[in-house]
Amino acid sequence: YKAVEACREEFEGHLKIYLGVEVDYHPHCEDEIYNFLDSHSFDYIIVSVHYVDGLSLTGDRFYLSRPPEIGIRQYIMTLQRAVLLPGISILGHLDWIKRGWRQYWRDFPYQPEFLLESGMSEVLRALIDEGCLLEINTSGMRRKVEEPFPGEALLSCYKKLGGRCCVLGSDAHSAIELAQGF
Repeated sequence: YKAVEACREEFEGHLKIYLGVEVDYHPHCEDEIYNFLDSHSFDYIIVSVHYVDGLSLTGDRFYLSRPPEIGIRQYIMTLQRAVLLPGISILGHLDWIKRGWRQYWRDFPYQPEFLLESGMSEVLRALIDEGCLLEINTSGMRRKVEEPFPGEALLSCYKKLGGRCCVLGSDAHSAIELAQGF
């Protein structure tokens, strides 16, 4: 907080600096998440789902331990809970599961329509109803996914449902990744 406050003072009148956090949503950690968010003052909160059933969506264990239809439904159920987290400002990289889906469920080709039919449209509806923003995360452009998170089909559904506001992010983990894909 001290560094952010120092920058806010230094650039006052020239640059508005916000303080945000990305929360990795785990249903069994809701109390811990609530306590953390209640004890800190953030200008915005990004909520993302990187794990389902305690397994990372970037590794193979989640995908190899269940059929695609079950894994997708579990992911969407987790998103449905995450979007209802009090204080959420932004839902991050909505269809993150497609990263591992394309790599590990090769016999079940990635289909955004299947996500929508499995409940993703309800996630989008809840996002809109809660007044949250949808992140368009360009990290997929550099991670062999070759499209942002979410892709065109989910963005079209979001718009059709009445979604109007998005936030553009690159999910930079290093300076060289900042704004890649914009």
